[in-house]
Amino acid sequence: KLLKCPGIVISTSPVRSRATSVLLRCSRCLHSQTLTAEGGPFGSIALPRRCAGPDPASCGPAPYGVVTDECHFVDRQTLKL
Repeated sequence: KLLKCPGIVISTSPVRSRATSVLLRCSRCLHSQTLTAEGGPFGSIALPRRCAGPDPASCGPAPYGVVTDECHFVDRQTLKL
């Protein structure tokens, strides 16, 4: 959503990307799952600590990696008027 307001911009923050949905893949059993941000596009995403695949004991702690090509992002920037 684009917001329009009158004024002169005196400073800007760098553009930051925020994930709205993330595809996670286990590095050991290749189980995939998609998580969405809680609270809209500027919410947070809690990554699971254990695999939800068929044999989670063999995958170990924190086996998931983010597949960035399959994720959805929005850009965020702060302007001072």
